[in-house]
Amino acid sequence: MTAKFHPRKKLKIKSIVTRLMNVHARKIQKVNRRLFLWSLTAVLAGFLFGFDTVVISGAEQTIQELWSLSPALHGLAMSAALWGTVLGSLIGA
Repeated sequence: MTAKFHPRKKLKIKSIVTRLMNVHARKIQKVNRRLFLWSLTAVLAGFLFGFDTVVISGAEQTIQELWSLSPALHGLAMSAALWGTVLGSLIGA
């Protein structure tokens, strides 16, 4: 015995499958958008951190001479500046 399906049932199953696929596609688009925004934020935070690090490295000798810092205070000032870039990139992101 072979089962015969009613044409309306076939259409109903196709429409259900189509609706589920559309819902799934919308969820994927939402996730892709969110992933892109998070990636962009991480890239900008990394860029700013690197830029700040380069600026600090370029200015460290000038800062030591300008403020007449001892080696210990110079190390502390540079460390504080670098930690400031870390905190700034975390808060900014």
